[in-house]
Amino acid sequence: MPDQPSAPTTTFDRTVVYVDWVAPFNQGSPITGYKVVIRHADEVNFSEELTDCNRLALPTLQCAIPI
Repeated sequence: MPDQPSAPTTTFDRTVVYVDWVAPFNQGSPITGYKVVIRHADEVNFSEELTDCNRLALPTLQCAIPI
């Protein structure tokens, strides 16, 4: 099982939020994919980002979400 990744960084421009992360250590096994989960403004609920970040091609470590 891979280590828990560190928190991603986000940057914004007028139309896009960029989410960047560092691949966690995975005991030498390949990582086969990532899920991008967004915390809602209520800071309680979460949802998986399925439109722009679904099935990111590895080794991608960034997702661009239009706003």
